[in-house]
Amino acid sequence: MNEQNTGSPVFHKTAHDLGWNAIQRALAERCAGERARARAEALLPQMEVDEARETIAQVQEARRLREAGSPLPLGEMDELEPALARLDKDGALDGETLLRVALTVANIDRLRRFARNQQELAPRLAAIAADIEDLAHVHEPISHAFDEAGELRDSASADLGRLRRRVRGLHDDITARMKRMLDDPRIEKHLSDRFYTQREERYVLPVRAGSSDKVEGIVLGSSASGQTLFIEPRSIVTLGNQLKMAHMEVAREVLRILAELSGYVADDVEPIRAALEAATRLDLVEARARLADGLDASAPVVDDGDRVQLRAMRHPLMVLAGADVVPSDLLLRRGTVLVISGPNAGGKTVALKTLGLCALMVRAGLHLPVAPGSRLPIYDRVLTDVGDEQSIEKNLSTFTAHMENVIGFLRAATARSLVLLDEIATGTDPGEGEVLAQAILEGFAERGCQVVVTTHYERLKALASVDERFENGSVGFDLAALQPTYRLHLGLPGSSCALDIARRVGLPAVQAERAQVLMGGAESDMAQLLTDLAGQRAELERMQAQARHAEQTASQAKLALDRERRALRERAEREVETLHREAMVELKSARADIARARDALKRRGAERRLVRAADRTVDVAAAAMREHAPAPKADSAESQLLEGEPLELDAIEVGQTVVVSSLASLAEVTAIDRRGRGRVTVQAGPLRTTVSVGDLRRVSGKAARRARRLGASVDATSGGAGAGTGTGASTSTGALPVKSPDITLDARGMRVDEALRAADKFVDQALLAGRDVLYVVHGYGSGALRAALRSHLASSSAVRNLRGGEANEGGDGVTVVWLS
Repeated sequence: MNEQNTGSPVFHKTAHDLGWNAIQRALAERCAGERARARAEALLPQMEVDEARETIAQVQEARRLREAGSPLPLGEMDELEPALARLDKDGALDGETLLRVALTVANIDRLRRFARNQQELAPRLAAIAADIEDLAHVHEPISHAFDEAGELRDSASADLGRLRRRVRGLHDDITARMKRMLDDPRIEKHLSDRFYTQREERYVLPVRAGSSDKVEGIVLGSSASGQTLFIEPRSIVTLGNQLKMAHMEVAREVLRILAELSGYVADDVEPIRAALEAATRLDLVEARARLADGLDASAPVVDDGDRVQLRAMRHPLMVLAGADVVPSDLLLRRGTVLVISGPNAGGKTVALKTLGLCALMVRAGLHLPVAPGSRLPIYDRVLTDVGDEQSIEKNLSTFTAHMENVIGFLRAATARSLVLLDEIATGTDPGEGEVLAQAILEGFAERGCQVVVTTHYERLKALASVDERFENGSVGFDLAALQPTYRLHLGLPGSSCALDIARRVGLPAVQAERAQVLMGGAESDMAQLLTDLAGQRAELERMQAQARHAEQTASQAKLALDRERRALRERAEREVETLHREAMVELKSARADIARARDALKRRGAERRLVRAADRTVDVAAAAMREHAPAPKADSAESQLLEGEPLELDAIEVGQTVVVSSLASLAEVTAIDRRGRGRVTVQAGPLRTTVSVGDLRRVSGKAARRARRLGASVDATSGGAGAGTGTGASTSTGALPVKSPDITLDARGMRVDEALRAADKFVDQALLAGRDVLYVVHGYGSGALRAALRSHLASSSAVRNLRGGEANEGGDGVTVVWLS
């Protein structure tokens, strides 16, 4: 911890007293990669103010992504340094290691694309991911070279398939001959059993030892008893030699391929190292976010001064253990000694440890189990004396061990230190103990330290009335239930309630009354006053809890009603979208019917006006469907596009990119009718249409960028509107059109909900333009996006068939879609 060496015995004692290793383990369990886990397990609270603030802000961004349903996509990430170090020495990697490298790099590449697309919501995380280069040229060739079982595909090289076929052919030839020999009566009678096997990778027959000269061949072994010899028949020796050489050729080709694939990694060792480091940082940020969610934590304000204000603080380890933790508030000023008193097992030590753990957690960039608005400074030292320090080996009593700790703290503490003392100066004469405790605490106060101490000493409780550097706090006790309330209260000392508890559990009245007399009048009155205050406070807390429960019940009822209304609205929207898509399918069918009718009319010599009239009828229907298409959602890319300003006819030029309101899409202006009714022809992806100038809006840069990412733009794979000339005409069994931008949707890097909306939009546009075949590019990744898109498209009435791409179409990273 900077000035307090995190490797020092003092820090190890603090970490042990507060349970810091449990925080390290909890963080490590939430990491995805080996590197991040190792760092989490060794995490030390040593950040200074700026680094702590930046890390806490990064965690806040990661939590926002999680709340939005799009957490950082952290797939499996292995520790690749041993493999990279081997490549540094010009070594090659085996197949298993190459696959681990490819999987890790592919997951990092997916993380890079995701973070880039979340620039607006998570700029700090996007800045970290900016250190990750595009490494698709590294992992894709490796992934394509191996099959699902982790074996090199025959297609991994031009020669490997041929060599393996040669091996299989020789193997089939040899086994066929061996089977014929088993059926040959001249050989069968000399066999000890009716089978063939292999010895030293050569095919052999089990021949009785006494018949070894009856079966010509090479003896390659014998049974344990010596009664059977394993002989390779002479007739297959040459074939066996050829098979052996063929296997060697395959092995050499495999090694060559592995060396070639290793070269892809070796060429980018340093970019891979940088990507691993950035991914590890993001992994740790996401782990912190997951831990914060598990703690129901909030981002603390890292205070420039020494002010502590923890609202509704809870002990983090108790929360993680699933305990029902009672929250408490804690306020501590510079140079203040907070004296916490109250009954045993009432939560005094828990409050002490909670503050200490929060002080360590903030220096590790962690969110705290406190309410929003809580504040905490960065301490140079957190000094703790908690628990029994008795040591038989060192011949130290509990009191002596505690004194050694406290004396060391007096020497080391500064005005920026936090000192936590549990039951100070106990284990000796109470009279001497409380005056010694007062002197020690005054010494810490003179140094400007912030101190929290637990005690039963009445002398310490009284200090707040005569010394402004001291403040009282107490934990309550419910005498009726004989249970502590565990809540910390500031401003008043607490009673130990020893006599009252003794009465409740059955102390005879004679002894109870005698004890009351021995306490003395003033002391007895003070104890009774503190007990009465505790009772009144408990009653007030019960009333407050009832009021909060009533408020929460009303709030939950309102939320349930809101959810029901939202579900009804969304169901209605889905039904409208379904009907609209079905209408699109019917429109496409009408266009196809008209095309066939046009051909028939032409063959019969019919007038062109009849054909044009039919075309106009369908165009009117298409325009009506566009006009009545489902309205875009308020937070969608389409709604952002519609925020642009309306355009005047004079401000429009051919080639300009505009927003077509009725399509909620970007389009390129291809023609303008300035003399007529102000009609403008536009190209929106596969759709060319004519609209009125009132249907056009200006495009803002922000809306256009987001629209392209969501697939609402003219072209999801290139910068030009309406690029490409593919018609998309094909059948599910015939030849496919060339994959061109106007029939291709690139969904890589999108969230699942974004990709589904983009696919729906693209299908609608294709239906309007009469397309038959579409390509959807989703990449490999974890397979979640691919599965979601295929399931969604398969359920669409507009989709007749779909399948994964062939090798020349992009493999399983592409889905080919045939429209109805």
